[in-house]
Amino acid sequence: MRDRVMHGKSASDDQIRNAVAHVLAYAAAMNECTAAYDGPKPFGDLRGFKGAAQSLEKGTTRWVLKGMGFLSNDSGADPAPPPDQE
Repeated sequence: MRDRVMHGKSASDDQIRNAVAHVLAYAAAMNECTAAYDGPKPFGDLRGFKGAAQSLEKGTTRWVLKGMGFLSNDSGADPAPPPDQE
């Protein structure tokens, strides 16, 4: 799946959902494995991360996801106009 997206090939919504599910399962298993050896959990608590920095606008996030091939024009979630360049 990674190679398909990285090389600009399309992937179905089902393939993308399965890939995300596999990544989450891998992250949980890796956390368990390292914790069993009294090591750190490399993926934390799998809740995501939002640091002290200000979040990006939704439009910026949509453009990034579209550029990575996760949003298409016919998905009903078209990206917002590009953010202003100041």
